[in-house]
Amino acid sequence: MLSLFRICFVILFALLISCSEQSNPNNSDNQNKFPFGNPPSGDNNFGLRIVELIPNPSGDDNYRERFTVKNFFKETVSLNGYKVVDLPDSEWELQSESGQDSLKGGDSLQFISKYPARFLNSGATVELRSPSGLIIQVFSYTNAIDGDVFRPQ
Repeated sequence: MLSLFRICFVILFALLISCSEQSNPNNSDNQNKFPFGNPPSGDNNFGLRIVELIPNPSGDDNYRERFTVKNFFKETVSLNGYKVVDLPDSEWELQSESGQDSLKGGDSLQFISKYPARFLNSGATVELRSPSGLIIQVFSYTNAIDGDVFRPQ
């Protein structure tokens, strides 16, 4: 009886090892689709994501609030028509001060507010929207103390 138990244990152990060594097909698909790391959650048909938000910079907020977007795809993405919306009402079109209208694969670009305070310091829900208005990414942040940096997961 003890020998049968040992044999079963060895077989079970061997099965566990062989299962753990098999590659995860979803992981390799993600590596092909997102060669520059896993993006924060969102619509995987789009490689563009907000990776950082500073809604309440240290000191005077006016004209200094900012967010950073990153292109996780290999291909260059045109920024024309993409918008960041701070619910319920602030809308921000992705236009860089340098006139950059696209983002190469793996690159990031920071956008700094040209207007007085756009993001709520008390917390809000932020959306990244495609040119067609499709919501690509949604995340919420809480009360923003001076200098807090929020990075969506």
